[in-house]
Amino acid sequence: MIDRRRLRSNGRVAHSSLKGQVKADRFVTGEIQRIAVVIADLCESVRGDRERQLLRGEAFAALDVKDGYVFGYAEKDGYVGWLDGGALMAHPSEDPTHLVSVGHSYAKTTPGLKTMGQVTPLSFGTQLVVIDEAEGWSQVAWGRGTLPINLYVPTGHLSPLGMPESDPISVAERFLGTPYL
Repeated sequence: MIDRRRLRSNGRVAHSSLKGQVKADRFVTGEIQRIAVVIADLCESVRGDRERQLLRGEAFAALDVKDGYVFGYAEKDGYVGWLDGGALMAHPSEDPTHLVSVGHSYAKTTPGLKTMGQVTPLSFGTQLVVIDEAEGWSQVAWGRGTLPINLYVPTGHLSPLGMPESDPISVAERFLGTPYL
Protein backbone atom coordinates (compact mmCIF):
# COMPACT_ATOMS: atom_id res chain seq x y z
CA MET A 1 0.00 0.00 0.00
CA ILE A 2 1.35 3.45 -0.96
CA ASP A 3 1.16 6.24 1.62
CA ARG A 4 -1.43 8.73 0.28
CA ARG A 5 0.79 11.63 1.35
CA ARG A 6 3.53 10.34 -0.93
CA LEU A 7 1.42 9.09 -3.86
CA ARG A 8 2.61 11.28 -6.72
CA SER A 9 -0.69 11.04 -8.57
CA ASN A 10 -3.96 12.94 -8.63
CA GLY A 11 -5.73 10.43 -10.88
CA ARG A 12 -5.38 12.64 -13.92
CA VAL A 13 -1.58 13.01 -13.85
CA ALA A 14 1.01 10.80 -12.16
CA HIS A 15 4.77 10.89 -11.79
CA SER A 16 6.52 8.77 -14.42
CA SER A 17 7.94 6.48 -11.70
CA LEU A 18 4.39 5.19 -11.09
CA LYS A 19 3.78 3.99 -14.65
CA GLY A 20 2.26 0.50 -14.46
CA GLN A 21 1.40 0.95 -10.77
CA VAL A 22 -1.45 3.48 -10.90
CA LYS A 23 -4.00 4.63 -13.47
CA ALA A 24 -3.60 8.12 -14.90
CA ASP A 25 -4.31 9.94 -18.17
CA ARG A 26 -0.66 10.89 -18.46
CA PHE A 27 2.67 10.33 -16.73
CA VAL A 28 5.21 13.15 -16.33
CA THR A 29 8.57 13.71 -14.66
CA GLY A 30 7.60 17.20 -13.47
CA GLU A 31 9.36 20.55 -13.40
CA ILE A 32 11.37 21.62 -10.36
CA GLN A 33 10.28 25.01 -9.05
CA ARG A 34 11.02 26.82 -5.78
CA ILE A 35 8.76 28.34 -3.15
CA ALA A 36 8.69 32.14 -3.66
CA VAL A 37 6.73 33.18 -0.56
CA VAL A 38 7.67 33.04 3.12
CA ILE A 39 5.36 30.07 3.81
CA ALA A 40 3.21 28.11 1.35
CA ASP A 41 0.38 25.76 2.32
CA LEU A 42 0.47 22.33 0.69
CA CYS A 43 -3.19 21.27 0.50
CA GLU A 44 -4.83 17.88 0.03
CA SER A 45 -6.92 19.24 -2.87
CA VAL A 46 -7.45 22.50 -4.76
CA ARG A 47 -8.52 24.97 -2.01
CA GLY A 48 -8.59 22.00 0.40
CA ASP A 49 -7.28 21.48 3.90
CA ARG A 50 -3.64 22.15 4.70
CA GLU A 51 -1.51 19.00 4.87
CA ARG A 52 1.75 20.77 5.69
CA GLN A 53 3.73 23.88 4.85
CA LEU A 54 6.78 24.60 2.70
CA LEU A 55 9.26 27.40 3.29
CA ARG A 56 10.74 29.90 0.87
CA GLY A 57 13.42 28.35 -1.31
CA GLU A 58 12.28 24.73 -0.93
CA ALA A 59 12.15 22.72 -4.15
CA PHE A 60 8.75 21.54 -5.41
CA ALA A 61 8.26 19.21 -8.40
CA ALA A 62 5.22 20.49 -10.33
CA LEU A 63 3.26 17.76 -12.11
CA ASP A 64 -0.11 19.35 -12.96
CA VAL A 65 -1.98 22.68 -12.93
CA LYS A 66 -5.69 23.23 -12.24
CA ASP A 67 -7.59 26.44 -11.43
CA GLY A 68 -4.40 28.33 -10.55
CA TYR A 69 -3.15 25.57 -8.24
CA VAL A 70 -0.16 23.34 -8.91
CA PHE A 71 -0.10 19.64 -8.01
CA GLY A 72 3.22 18.05 -7.14
CA TYR A 73 5.51 17.04 -4.34
CA ALA A 74 8.11 18.55 -2.03
CA GLU A 75 11.56 17.33 -3.01
CA LYS A 76 12.76 17.38 0.62
CA ASP A 77 10.36 14.79 2.01
CA GLY A 78 8.11 13.68 -0.83
CA TYR A 79 4.87 15.09 0.58
CA VAL A 80 2.28 15.48 -2.17
CA GLY A 81 -0.45 18.07 -2.63
CA TRP A 82 -1.67 21.27 -4.23
CA LEU A 83 -0.05 24.72 -3.87
CA ASP A 84 -1.38 28.09 -4.94
CA GLY A 85 0.52 28.69 -8.20
CA GLY A 86 1.39 32.21 -7.05
CA ALA A 87 3.59 30.70 -4.34
CA LEU A 88 6.11 29.35 -6.86
CA MET A 89 9.11 30.69 -8.79
CA ALA A 90 8.91 28.80 -12.06
CA HIS A 91 12.46 29.61 -13.14
CA PRO A 92 14.59 30.79 -10.22
CA SER A 93 17.75 32.50 -11.38
CA GLU A 94 19.92 30.85 -8.70
CA ASP A 95 19.73 27.98 -6.26
CA PRO A 96 19.72 28.88 -2.56
CA THR A 97 23.13 29.18 -0.89
CA HIS A 98 22.18 29.58 2.79
CA LEU A 99 19.41 28.78 5.24
CA VAL A 100 18.07 30.41 8.37
CA SER A 101 19.66 28.49 11.25
CA VAL A 102 17.98 30.22 14.21
CA GLY A 103 14.45 29.69 15.45
CA HIS A 104 13.17 33.02 14.12
CA SER A 105 14.79 35.65 11.94
CA TYR A 106 13.82 38.43 9.58
CA ALA A 107 14.71 40.13 6.33
CA LYS A 108 14.72 43.91 6.01
CA THR A 109 14.68 46.30 3.08
CA THR A 110 17.64 48.09 4.71
CA PRO A 111 20.66 46.75 6.60
CA GLY A 112 21.21 47.72 10.23
CA LEU A 113 19.17 47.46 13.40
CA LYS A 114 18.31 51.14 13.69
CA THR A 115 17.58 51.93 10.06
CA MET A 116 13.91 51.94 9.14
CA GLY A 117 12.56 49.56 6.53
CA GLN A 118 9.95 46.89 5.93
CA VAL A 119 10.51 43.66 7.85
CA THR A 120 9.62 40.14 6.69
CA PRO A 121 9.68 37.35 9.31
CA LEU A 122 11.63 34.21 8.39
CA SER A 123 11.45 30.73 9.93
CA PHE A 124 14.18 28.22 10.68
CA GLY A 125 15.07 26.37 7.48
CA THR A 126 14.11 29.16 5.06
CA GLN A 127 16.48 28.92 2.09
CA LEU A 128 17.98 32.10 0.63
CA VAL A 129 20.43 33.24 -2.05
CA VAL A 130 23.17 35.32 -0.41
CA ILE A 131 24.65 37.90 -2.80
CA ASP A 132 26.99 39.79 -0.49
CA GLU A 133 27.97 40.19 3.18
CA ALA A 134 29.01 43.39 4.97
CA GLU A 135 29.02 44.64 8.55
CA GLY A 136 27.06 41.72 9.97
CA TRP A 137 24.35 41.73 7.29
CA SER A 138 23.86 39.39 4.34
CA GLN A 139 22.27 40.82 1.22
CA VAL A 140 19.85 38.23 -0.21
CA ALA A 141 18.02 38.04 -3.53
CA TRP A 142 14.25 38.22 -3.17
CA GLY A 143 11.41 38.29 -5.64
CA ARG A 144 10.11 35.93 -8.25
CA GLY A 145 12.75 36.35 -10.92
CA THR A 146 11.08 39.11 -12.96
CA LEU A 147 11.43 41.97 -10.46
CA PRO A 148 14.15 40.89 -8.07
CA ILE A 149 14.79 43.04 -5.03
CA ASN A 150 17.42 42.70 -2.34
CA LEU A 151 16.74 42.26 1.35
CA TYR A 152 19.11 42.06 4.30
CA VAL A 153 19.32 39.33 6.94
CA PRO A 154 21.60 39.25 10.00
CA THR A 155 24.57 37.13 8.87
CA GLY A 156 24.69 35.37 12.24
CA HIS A 157 21.23 33.94 11.56
CA LEU A 158 22.40 32.09 8.43
CA SER A 159 24.38 28.93 7.68
CA PRO A 160 25.64 27.75 4.30
CA LEU A 161 23.57 24.97 2.73
CA GLY A 162 25.22 21.59 2.90
CA MET A 163 26.61 22.12 6.39
CA PRO A 164 24.44 19.90 8.60
CA GLU A 165 23.94 20.74 12.24
CA SER A 166 26.22 18.66 14.48
CA ASP A 167 24.09 18.69 17.65
CA PRO A 168 20.41 17.70 17.23
CA ILE A 169 19.67 18.54 20.87
CA SER A 170 20.79 22.15 20.44
CA VAL A 171 18.58 22.41 17.34
CA ALA A 172 15.57 21.04 19.27
CA GLU A 173 16.20 23.47 22.13
CA ARG A 174 15.77 26.39 19.72
CA PHE A 175 12.12 25.40 19.39
CA LEU A 176 11.13 25.13 23.05
CA GLY A 177 7.87 27.04 23.45
CA THR A 178 7.31 27.41 19.71
CA PRO A 179 3.68 26.72 18.70
CA TYR A 180 3.20 24.14 15.94
CA LEU A 181 1.45 24.93 12.66
